[in-house]
Amino acid sequence: MTKGLPEHLLHKNRLQEYAQKSGLDLPVYESSSEGFPHAPRFRATVRVNQTTYTSPQTFPHRKQAEQNVAKVALQTIQQASAAMDKDKQMSSSALYQDPKCCKSILNEFAFRLNLPSPKYTTFQQDKLHPVYLSSLAFDGKTYRGRVCGSKKEAEQSVARITIESLLESDSSILLHIINSKNKAHTDKNTSNDNSNMSEINTQRPVAARPAEQPVNVSGPTANADDHNKKRKLQGESWHQKQMRNRWQ
Repeated sequence: MTKGLPEHLLHKNRLQEYAQKSGLDLPVYESSSEGFPHAPRFRATVRVNQTTYTSPQTFPHRKQAEQNVAKVALQTIQQASAAMDKDKQMSSSALYQDPKCCKSILNEFAFRLNLPSPKYTTFQQDKLHPVYLSSLAFDGKTYRGRVCGSKKEAEQSVARITIESLLESDSSILLHIINSKNKAHTDKNTSNDNSNMSEINTQRPVAARPAEQPVNVSGPTANADDHNKKRKLQGESWHQKQMRNRWQ
C-alpha cells in the first residue's frame, strides 16, 4: 500500500500502523487555517491514545500539515517509549540488587492506587526438605513464584515476579517507587561505606617517630683527632713525671 510513496507521505500510514499494533483507536486529525483567505496556512493536530499532538509549523495545504503532525506524534511516542524501556531496565536491575524490598514496593504501589493489599499464600512444597512456594493475589490476578529455601524468600520472589509483570504496562507510578527505593538503598550503602572508612582512619595507629641517634663520625679525620688527643695526654703525663724527678 505504501510501496513507492515518498518519505514525506508515509508518516500518517506509520502512525496508523503503530496504533493498530498497539491496540489503540485510530488517530483523529483536525486542522485549522491561520492565514489570510486568499493564502491560507494550515496547522494540524492529531489525537492518539488520549494524547493530542500539534504541528509546530503551518503549511499551505491541509494534507501537508497532517503529515507533519503525524511525524511529530510518532517521534514523540517513540522517544517516550525508549525512555520508558530504559527506566524499566534500570528498575529491574535494582530489584535484583536488593530483592528484599519487593514486598514493600508492591505494598506502596497498592496504597497509592487505593487497591487492596497483596495476599500471599505460602506452603512448604516438600515435607522432607525446607523448600517453599508462594503465590500472590493482587488486583484480580494471581501470580506464582519460584521454589525458595525459606518462606520470606518465597514471598519476596513472587512479589518480584508480580512487579516485573506490572512493569510491562506503562506504570510510571511503579517506576517512581522502585527508583526511590533504589536511591534510598544506594544512599544508605554510601553512608555506611563512608562511616566505615572514617572508623578505620580513626583507629589506625600512628607510627612513632624513630628516636634520634648520635651521629657516629668515622673516617680519616676522626682517626687523626683521636691520635692527637692521645699524644697530648701522653705528653702531659711525661712532663709531669720530669717535674717530679727534678724536685726530688
